[in-house]
Amino acid sequence: MEWIEHVLRDNPSLAVFLTLGIGFFIGQLKYKSFSLGTVTSVLLVGVVIGQFDIPVPGPLKDVFFLLFLLCFTTPSNKTFHIPSPTALIKHTSHSLSSLPLLPLPPPPPPP
Repeated sequence: MEWIEHVLRDNPSLAVFLTLGIGFFIGQLKYKSFSLGTVTSVLLVGVVIGQFDIPVPGPLKDVFFLLFLLCFTTPSNKTFHIPSPTALIKHTSHSLSSLPLLPLPPPPPPP
């Protein structure tokens, strides 16, 4: 168990993708008519893997936070449809409106 913790701390992106993979696998399992679903199972696996106290680098954290915002600002439907360009621009702009809140990189040193 200790070696798993060591590997995940050395490779935080592996921990993120392992969380997604295990969560999707558990989300597909059914017991009679009960299933957790992919979203719930990914969140639960993320809580469990989060107990290892794995440091996630800033850029990776920012990318996944923006994907999280995109998922919540994009309307979901039971049927798949291609949104109109104006609707796509509207929902993407809502998701990207948090970009000014992200820390900017330091300016380059003068030559």
